[in-house]
Amino acid sequence: MSNPKFMYKGTDINSIITSGSSSVNTGITTSAYSGFPSYNPSNTNVDLDKVKNLLLYQISNTDIVSKSNIQAASYKTVDKNESYPIPAWCNGVKFYISSAKGSSGTAGNKGDTGAQGAQGAKGANGLAKNCPEPFGNEKRPRDGASGGPGGAGGDGGPGGTAGEGGAGVYFYSTSLIPVTAGSSVSIDTTSNMSLKISDSNYSANKGQSGTDGSKGNKGEPGGQGNQGGPGGNNCNSDRTSKANGNTGVKGAAGKQGASGNKGSDGSVSSPTTVTQGTNTTDSKEITIYFFATT
Repeated sequence: MSNPKFMYKGTDINSIITSGSSSVNTGITTSAYSGFPSYNPSNTNVDLDKVKNLLLYQISNTDIVSKSNIQAASYKTVDKNESYPIPAWCNGVKFYISSAKGSSGTAGNKGDTGAQGAQGAKGANGLAKNCPEPFGNEKRPRDGASGGPGGAGGDGGPGGTAGEGGAGVYFYSTSLIPVTAGSSVSIDTTSNMSLKISDSNYSANKGQSGTDGSKGNKGEPGGQGNQGGPGGNNCNSDRTSKANGNTGVKGAAGKQGASGNKGSDGSVSSPTTVTQGTNTTDSKEITIYFFATT
C-alpha cells in the first residue's frame, strides 16, 4: 500500500516544507500520520523559517506544527541576477540576506636600499729625513694609505601590511511580507546583495576593500670609510703605507611602511524593521522562505 499524500488546501505538503530527515514528534505520531513527509528542522532561535500557520492535521485540536519544528520551503542563491517566481500557493515570504566581507588591500613593497657611504679620507703623508747613501740627506716622501670604502647602504624597510577588508552585514525579516501568488521577486547577488519584493527594495552592501600598505622607507646611507693610516717617517718604510682604512659600517635598515586602513563595513537598506549584524566571512547569500497562511 502506498503512503498517503498529505495536502494543504489542495497543495502537496512536500511543496511547502523543506525536506529533511526529521520526523513528526512522537508525542503526536499515530497511524493517521503514517507517511507524513520528513522535514528539515528550522532554526528555533530565530523567528524566520519555521512554518507557523496551521497545516490542518490535528489531534485533539493540536495541530502538527505545534509539536514539530518544520522549516518552510525556501530558495537560496549566492551568485545570480534573476527573477524568481513566487509559488502559486504562497501569500507571504521572509528572507535572510548576507553580504560578504571586503577584500584585503595589497601589502606595500619593500623600500629601496640606502646609498653606499662615502670613502674614508686618505691618510696623512709621511716624510723620511737624513736617509743614508746613496741619497745622502735627501728627504723621502711616504704616502698615506687610502681611506676605507664606505659602508653598504641599509636594507629598505618592509612594506606596510595590507588593510583588512571591512565586514559584511547580514539581516533578516521576522515579519511576514505579503506577496501575490504567481508574481516574482528580483534577486541580484553578483556583487552587493539586492532583493525586490512587492516593489520594496532590501539590500546589503559588501564590506569595502582595505587600502594598500605603504612602501617601506629607504635604508639609511652606509657609514663613511675610516681614514687610511699615515705615511711612515722611516727611511726603510715602503713608499706607500699599507694601513688602508677599514670599511664603514652598514647603514641602518629603513622603517616599515605605514599599514593600510581597514575598509568600511557594509550597510543595510530596508523599508521595514529588520534584525541585523556583521558578517566577517567571505560568504554571501540571499534566502527566501515561502509561506501559505491560513
